[in-house]
Amino acid sequence: MKQRLIPLFFVIFKDHMRDYIYYALPTYKSFEHARAGVLAALASTRMPDKIIIVDNSGDGSGTRALHDLTTSHADVYIWPQTYNLGVARAWNLIHRQLDTDYIIIANDDVAVHPETIEALYYGAKEHNDSPIIYGNGAIANVYSLFVLRQWAFQKYGGFDEQFYPAYFEDNDMVYRLHTLEKHAPINIERATYNHVGSSTLQKYTAEEMSMHHTTFQANQAYYIRKWGGLPTQEVFTRPFNI
Repeated sequence: MKQRLIPLFFVIFKDHMRDYIYYALPTYKSFEHARAGVLAALASTRMPDKIIIVDNSGDGSGTRALHDLTTSHADVYIWPQTYNLGVARAWNLIHRQLDTDYIIIANDDVAVHPETIEALYYGAKEHNDSPIIYGNGAIANVYSLFVLRQWAFQKYGGFDEQFYPAYFEDNDMVYRLHTLEKHAPINIERATYNHVGSSTLQKYTAEEMSMHHTTFQANQAYYIRKWGGLPTQEVFTRPFNI
């Protein structure tokens, strides 16, 4: 059966005179939180036109766990992957598949409040020249719920997929845009949401946790080589000082 290619996040784009909103979130292990996030989006005052779940489990477990959402809600789609793409690659693939003006992506452990989607939509229109806008959660993280402009994605090449499977890919993009575009991310205070935080780590086995520490340290070292220091301590204004 042919898969419907749409990612797990919001995407806002122009089709004739109508703005369509898509809500998209990649998920790896936090399927119960992803379910809660989808149901919260469905309860929004401005409901997304499409909701897309990117199943990064690699074994189809996310697709099976969340399949009932697609059967009970016509506008919910699951996009299964044969392996874990990692955060940067999943976000990049979403942007490449959806050639649109506005894309809003959510973590799989984020649950929006009823007015959040509408607030992000109007915030994106108001700050049309800003490369990134993001929501207002209790856990301060730009990339828990955000819009990266397609023009910024095209101009600066997307997220660095060398940061795998996660961590520092968001710091890298924020620093690049701040350094090269001279813009800081714009916080939309009205776009509030709940964020569990580290929900995927809580599902890790001892072996996976050990691997997580290894990859975290490797990503951290790569960031330092690339920018000459840790986030907020960067020295280079060009990658690797080239």
